[in-house]
Amino acid sequence: MATNDDDARDQPRPPLPRRQPLKLLDVHEIAAMYGVNRRTIYRRIQRRQLRARKIGGMWYASLSDIEHDHEEGPVHDEDDEGDDEASACG
Repeated sequence: MATNDDDARDQPRPPLPRRQPLKLLDVHEIAAMYGVNRRTIYRRIQRRQLRARKIGGMWYASLSDIEHDHEEGPVHDEDDEGDDEASACG
């Protein structure tokens, strides 16, 4: 005796909606996009003002995260004295 569950399993599922590919930008690309020093971007990552992920030793942020974070506050160069990238995000 077939149940409603058996009938549901026999029917094909509708295709899943297509996702846009995730566009990742590295620190140099983000800095160039905003016209700031890359240390400013490392600093924003360290302060959690920019969502980013470390892949293979390099920091990347998705274009959608950059746009979202930029809405919260503009990206501008800060005083870069005394900083270096190694200490910024270890």
